[in-house]
Parts: sequence; C-alpha cells; structure tokens
Amino acid sequence: MKNIVIFGSGGHAKVILAEILQFKSKYKFHGFVDESKKIGSSIIKIKNKSYRTVDLKLKRIKNLHGIIGIGDNFMRFKYYKNIKKKF
Repeated sequence: MKNIVIFGSGGHAKVILAEILQFKSKYKFHGFVDESKKIGSSIIKIKNKSYRTVDLKLKRIKNLHGIIGIGDNFMRFKYYKNIKKKF
C-alpha cells in the first residue's frame, strides 16, 4: 500500500483525492500539504469524513508519495522545482 499526500488544496487537489479514494486498497491518503492553510484545517468532507492539512515535518511515514494538486501548469512546475530542492 502506498501512502499519499497531495500538495495543494484547491479544486484540482480535491479531484485527485476523489480518484485516490476509489482505490482504497492500493492507497492510504494522509492529508493535504498547503503552506497557505493552517495545519489541521479541514479541506473537504466526504461521507462524514473530514480530510485535513498535515505537516510533513511532524509525520514520519514510510513509503510516502506526493502528488502535486495545483491546476495551473506554470505554478505546478514551479512548486515541483521547490519540492525537489527540499526532498
């Protein structure tokens, strides 16, 4: 099982979450990573479950994968380069 976080929390990120939730046996969703939101902020509620922002510095997760959920292509590439430097 792959552990997933989504970078971003806008509309595109929510669409990605909907796809991830269809494959619960393959993926475990840990939360959204969004520097513009307070840690623990609820982003979306689906079937009485709230999906929130998380702080990767506080979580030590094995086999962690990230998806950039930013809809704007230019901003997504810019964010990718920034993430690549950090990790």
